[in-house]
Amino acid sequence: MEKLMVTVAEVAQMLGVCRNRVYELIYSGQLASVKMGRSRRIAVDELKRFVAASTEAAA
Repeated sequence: MEKLMVTVAEVAQMLGVCRNRVYELIYSGQLASVKMGRSRRIAVDELKRFVAASTEAAA
């Protein structure tokens, strides 16, 4: 079964950036996340939306 949500560390690895950059994206409102206890999770669909929007903006 495919994951529905991923951790900040997993997003950082997928995007090829550091975890701090992912937190910057979250706190700036560019990437939506859900707080679960003391950690944050990002929906895979949200990550795909963010990548698509970033790609369109760069073009």
